[in-house]
Amino acid sequence: MMKRLLAGLLFCAVWAAEGALVNNSFTDNNENDFTWPMVNSGWQAKGYWNGTGNGVVHLSPGDNWGVAQVNAVTGESGNELVFSFDWTPSAAAAGNSLSVSYQLIGWKAVGTPSTGVLFGGMNYDGVHVGTADGALEKVDLISGISGGTVGGNFATGYAATGQPGATKTVTLNLSLADDASGYTDVSDYDFIGFRFFIDSNDDSGNIGATIENVSLTTSVAQSVQLASADLKDDVRSGDSGKLSRWSFWWNPTGVSAGNSASYAALISPGGSVFRKTDAVSGANYTNSRGTDLSSANELQIYNNPDLNQWWLISGASAGYSTDGNDHYLIIGYTVQPGEGGNYLVKTLGGNSAPSKLAVYVNDSLIDSFSYETRLTENISLKTGALNAGDTVYICLASDSSFGRNDRRFYTNIEIDQLGQMDSFDTGYTITKIRTGKDGASSYIVGSSWEGTVLRMAFDGSPVWTNSLSGIMNHDLWCAD
Repeated sequence: MMKRLLAGLLFCAVWAAEGALVNNSFTDNNENDFTWPMVNSGWQAKGYWNGTGNGVVHLSPGDNWGVAQVNAVTGESGNELVFSFDWTPSAAAAGNSLSVSYQLIGWKAVGTPSTGVLFGGMNYDGVHVGTADGALEKVDLISGISGGTVGGNFATGYAATGQPGATKTVTLNLSLADDASGYTDVSDYDFIGFRFFIDSNDDSGNIGATIENVSLTTSVAQSVQLASADLKDDVRSGDSGKLSRWSFWWNPTGVSAGNSASYAALISPGGSVFRKTDAVSGANYTNSRGTDLSSANELQIYNNPDLNQWWLISGASAGYSTDGNDHYLIIGYTVQPGEGGNYLVKTLGGNSAPSKLAVYVNDSLIDSFSYETRLTENISLKTGALNAGDTVYICLASDSSFGRNDRRFYTNIEIDQLGQMDSFDTGYTITKIRTGKDGASSYIVGSSWEGTVLRMAFDGSPVWTNSLSGIMNHDLWCAD
């Protein structure tokens, strides 16, 4: 099946090439099997097909014999493979003549091939895949599963269904990166080939059907890790790169939250304790470790990994100050270059959490919370789209009705970049989506309003479709 890793990673294709993986020359070789000497010779058939210069066309008397080609991999590389073709049923097609079955196979040399079968049964709707008398290992490139070095029926169940006389473009986007075969790049293979046959037999309705514009393109997908930050972990790591994303502030006398240009920075005399140097009326506080903060009006982040202690000592709220503003310990996170996108801000609640929380993007308020006791629940807020250089400010404080010792609290802040959610046009009205497993691989199955079941890639393109009753399916169970 087609594989894409979604959670936590984004992918981008950085180059693509078709190379010599498709050859549109044509030979009617009158052989029952596609054998080793036919490699790199373009399309091969035993009757009933002819070349069009851009593919093949099915001829009278309309039997379902196959057509195939196999080519050597000669420098192509990439961990993503796109297989595409145009299927046009005959204008007179009906029933099975509307469908074409296909196989896409990679072979890895385990010996020195000189003879033997690669595609068996070209004189019927065969699905036998050979291994050049055991000199090659065969792999279904659609599922990523190896079939070993023994020939036999393999890589079945892939078909495309069209409409009479209408061209249907079929595109399979295949990620090789997590294939069960262990071959994770096109360059790991020595040969790649594909076979087609029309599903009808002795049916004049398949005369004139074409398979054209077949392409195999490769690309390199590079993963980009989504940005993620954890305040406590970053402080304890001492990693200057991680810490550079964070900043620590206080809104001094006369400055309300949401005016970041007037925030005063906290200074860090020892790397793990951050102190506020500006005085705020009534902000005296003595912490449980006996340090009197009233004279310097300091604010601290107390971090003692050995004792698993992590305390934030907040700013004075309006009841402790004389200017009518809530005063906060303000923690900023700045989006780094190349990390623009949507973010989720999470704060940890509990009995020792703050009772006031306000979250700003730059100077725009996202949301605020005020509890009579403490923020007993974890809070998660989406920021909306952010650009590099934008700063999320998390403002923390305790309510003025508490005694001074209640202004020390335990919480943590996590910032996570969210992956993108995309929508795709499958050509159907999809009413149900499920995920399933094929060996070690995951896949998507959809059910349409028209009653069609589709196996889809993570980019939305169909791997196969199965038209059922024509009536909407009421349930979809991927274990069937």
